[in-house]
Amino acid sequence: MKKYDHIAVAGTWDHFHVGHKKMIDVAFALGDHVQIGITTNEFVAGKEFAESIESYAVRKKSVHDYIASNKWQNRASLFQLADIYGPAIYDPALEAIVVTRKTYEN
Repeated sequence: MKKYDHIAVAGTWDHFHVGHKKMIDVAFALGDHVQIGITTNEFVAGKEFAESIESYAVRKKSVHDYIASNKWQNRASLFQLADIYGPAIYDPALEAIVVTRKTYEN
């Protein structure tokens, strides 16, 4: 696989599970520095079953704890994702984005 200097991955990361871990694992396998976006409470308010989505603080802690458990803190930065684009539309250093089949079209 090609290695990138700077990539991003983003999601809601609700009820953090093995699929989320796999996506983050792929991001760190592909990128030296990984920006991880976590959707804001406002962004997820319009989602189906929004009332059952964990708070931003809980979701951020889950992502942070997983990164820390793998000792990737010095290679990661977390950001609030308030729309579907995140830094992809303004960060010229961003070389790649890790997506799923479900989010590829976005």
